[in-house]
Amino acid sequence: MRVFFFSLCCAAVFGASIDDRVTQLEQQLSTIYVENPIGTNGVTTAEASPQLVDDCYHWFFTIDALFFRMAMGGTEFAASSNQLGFRAEMPTFPLKGSEKAMSFQWDWGLRVGLGYQFEYDGWDLCAEFTYFDTNNSASLSAGRNNAIIPQKGYSRILFVTPGFDFDFSHAASAKSSLDFDFLRLDVGLGRNFYLSRRLSVRPHFGPTAAWFDVEQKVTYSGGEIPDGGLGVNSIHIRDEMELDCVGPRVGFDTDWSIGKEFSVFANAALGILYGYYDIEHFEKFSANHDNRLKITTSMHRFLPMGEIQAGLAWARYWADCNYHTVVSVGFEAQHWWRVNQFFNINDASTLKWQHYSEDLMLYGIDLRFRIDF
Repeated sequence: MRVFFFSLCCAAVFGASIDDRVTQLEQQLSTIYVENPIGTNGVTTAEASPQLVDDCYHWFFTIDALFFRMAMGGTEFAASSNQLGFRAEMPTFPLKGSEKAMSFQWDWGLRVGLGYQFEYDGWDLCAEFTYFDTNNSASLSAGRNNAIIPQKGYSRILFVTPGFDFDFSHAASAKSSLDFDFLRLDVGLGRNFYLSRRLSVRPHFGPTAAWFDVEQKVTYSGGEIPDGGLGVNSIHIRDEMELDCVGPRVGFDTDWSIGKEFSVFANAALGILYGYYDIEHFEKFSANHDNRLKITTSMHRFLPMGEIQAGLAWARYWADCNYHTVVSVGFEAQHWWRVNQFFNINDASTLKWQHYSEDLMLYGIDLRFRIDF
């Protein structure tokens, strides 16, 4: 009798233990497997976003100090020539010269962002705003028995009297200044998850918008420019371009853990934006009020863009995992195709013009701070 009772007790104890283990195993499997929209089961991926103690959903804030440099095609304004009185239609040889374009220094910019980590499936939504402004000036002077060949403007702006066919082919000096303003707004919806123990990825997509404001001024003096006995005259040229564009953007961020708190990241994104241009070209000969030229246009264009980021990051939880911070430093480059649509004057026989259709690149160092709270 005692043996039978002991056997029943053991069966009850071990039977309860097995049921508990099965239940626990089912709960663990439910966190690994998920039913997808087509009704089949698959393995779910672990979230890689910061997990705070209080809630799995929370806000996060980012701020970036940008140390960028800008480069844009179509800013050439002068070329040197070893021939005084050089004329393009009938040069003499040997001919030697060099071109002068705008070159920019390094300048600071700012990017701020605000995002929200959702409770549902680890998705997050973030909006980032970028501001960058830069300007620079350059000049070129002719040496002895040399000349400056203008690369901007209408060569017959020097008409002094009707019927006098006089082309402006060379100057003694040229100077140019260019001002560039850039604003950008990105909104991205993404999910950060682990592909392996040390590799996490975050695919994301959303709209992006950008605003460009570019102005270049060029002044030519001396050379063939007549002074009329009143001192040195000059030819002034101004190109202005405003561009507003918006379109979709997709990206893929990666993060490789190389320790408990350090990681290496590499990100890439592509976008196609639809833009509206407002462009103006203006030039004048200072000695004659009537010698002015003004061309304006408005147009729409598609603009592809691409960007990459790569660098090193350090992350840590604070205050019993109530806060999470990330500090990173890396290289960033943005390439915008066919942004520069300044007028390119072509007056070999008659006044004609077209657009430069040149690319723009922003590149430099991105120092970033992020806090999840």
